[in-house]
Amino acid sequence: MKLIIFGAGGHSKVVADAAIEAGMEVTGFVDDRAALDLFGNPILSTIEDFMARLRVAAAKGEAETIEFIVAMGDNATRKRVFDELLSLGQHPVSVVHPKATVSKDATVEDGTYVGAEAVINPKAYVGENAIINTRATVEHDCTVGAHAFVAPHAVMCGDSRLGEGALLGASATLGVGLSVGEWTRIGEGAVVKKDIGANVVAVGVPAEVCE
Repeated sequence: MKLIIFGAGGHSKVVADAAIEAGMEVTGFVDDRAALDLFGNPILSTIEDFMARLRVAAAKGEAETIEFIVAMGDNATRKRVFDELLSLGQHPVSVVHPKATVSKDATVEDGTYVGAEAVINPKAYVGENAIINTRATVEHDCTVGAHAFVAPHAVMCGDSRLGEGALLGASATLGVGLSVGEWTRIGEGAVVKKDIGANVVAVGVPAEVCE
């Protein structure tokens, strides 16, 4: 598999490393920082130029399908790039580090990154274009929405739900059976002990919505 990685920042280094460890061939990166070179792979193009070429090829009926992952930490940006690539007929693939543990009874949708020593347990569902980062835990029967981000060492306890585009910050805990709404951000080290709604920021122990 030849993989194109969108993004060339810190998170893309982690994703590229995991892809190489998993036996994938990284063709190159697409990012606006065109002077960079990572792992000996070139920056192929800026994002705008790459998308423009895809649109022209599609209009001519000459589109070539690429396999890609969007390796950008900002959830909204990652969603925007992912959705545009999908609209142009491109194929997202997941990158799962060989040292991650993913149950055979879990579902991980395309375009998702699962980091080293992360755990996804039985009957968990992880939506497309999500990030389950280093040593994060997604327990049994959990749901992680599309474009969401479970940060390093964060824990989703059993039957909990993280909404689309939401962030569970590093070392934060989402309690058993609880929900975090769409596009909400839970701060680092927070402990969620009650449902948190959509489009807010919550921090602390227990986590409370910031006014």
